[in-house]
Formats: sequence, structure tokens, C-alpha cells
Amino acid sequence: MIGQIARALKPEGQAIIALANFESLGFKLGRRVYSLKLALGFKDGKTRMPWEPPPDHTCKFDYFLLRRMVDAHLEVEEEVGVSFLFGFPWWGVFLARCPRKVYSTLLGMLDKVARRFPSLSDVVILRCRPRNGECVD
Repeated sequence: MIGQIARALKPEGQAIIALANFESLGFKLGRRVYSLKLALGFKDGKTRMPWEPPPDHTCKFDYFLLRRMVDAHLEVEEEVGVSFLFGFPWWGVFLARCPRKVYSTLLGMLDKVARRFPSLSDVVILRCRPRNGECVD
């Protein structure tokens, strides 16, 4: 898949790749809280959890898998993370109860963490170009 992207790029071209990181910190914490909840006897609602890929997805990606795939074909010029703790249970409820100034400040701080540590973020964005400015065959 990434090889096809590399072959399609002009030597000066760029590829922007963005995807959900199913091993984000929020999803990892969410899975642990959910396991604890089940261990304590709470019922399983049998609904798809945020950290489970939707049925129409054919692959489950995370930051490290994406980097291995991309590094084999393209040079990464920039990587950033977006969003933090999306999969953490009750996160939205907590934010909704915070005063606007508090949640704005908190989300601003967490956005900076996500940008610096894309492997922990909910979404990974890579800006790539062909290696050495050349098309790959």
C-alpha cells in the first residue's frame, strides 16, 4: 500500500498520511479500565469499544506499524499527533462538567503532548516525500 503511494508521487511530491492510532495512550488505558470493570462484575454491553476497529476496517494500525510501513518506502519529513485520551472512559463526561476555561486549558496542554508524542496520540499524521527526491519503482 505505501509502496504504491511512493510510486505515484512525483520526485518533489508529498504524501500526507493520517490514521487512527489503535494503540494510543487513551485506548490502552480504556482497555485496562474496561477489563477491570468486567473483573468487578459489571456487565459487558456488547457494544463496539472505541479501541476496536470498525467492521469495515481491514487493518488495525498503530504508530509503530505505520512507521515501519512508511520508512520502507518514504522519508518522513514531519510527524504529529492529534487528540489525546479519546478512548479513556468518561473523558467526555469529565470535560463536559469542567468550566470552559479549565477544559480549554487542559485540552491545549494535552494537544501539545499529542503533537510531541504521536505514538501516544489518538491520530497520527505523517508528511512524507520520496526518498532522495526520487520516485520509487
